Amino acid sequence: MRVYHLINLAHASLFKATNRVLRQDEGVSAIQSAVLFILLSDDGQPASHIARELKMEKSSLTTLIDRMEKLNLVRREKCSTDGRVSNVFISDAGKSIASRVAKSTYQANKLLLSPFSPSDQKVIEQFLRYISDNSEKIIQSISANNDKQ
Repeated sequence: MRVYHLINLAHASLFKATNRVLRQDEGVSAIQSAVLFILLSDDGQPASHIARELKMEKSSLTTLIDRMEKLNLVRREKCSTDGRVSNVFISDAGKSIASRVAKSTYQANKLLLSPFSPSDQKVIEQFLRYISDNSEKIIQSISANNDKQ
């Protein structure tokens, strides 16, 4: 089984379609909507926290937040206790988009999982969480094993 390859194909296909539809319907990308979802559930996050949640480099997130600020989806404010930290807040326009995108995301999740039984759906979720939580460790162990050979 070529799991790594299939995961890559599934990710690329899903995000390509998602980006196309979100840009067309809402004027945002999938990754921008992910930032909005994070802020919708817990507004005023430091950029470093958002980057960690999305498993992004902080410099890539900074560029993304810059674009989102220009679209009036978010705003930055210096942290009152640490001037080196900028907290990111969702705007009313961002909330509106996030709310609409959340509904379509819920529908997409239902459609993606509809061919599977409830027990299979739980296994799929466990598998995806395992990958998300352990990818770094798994790939590092492969690298370490290759170094020994």
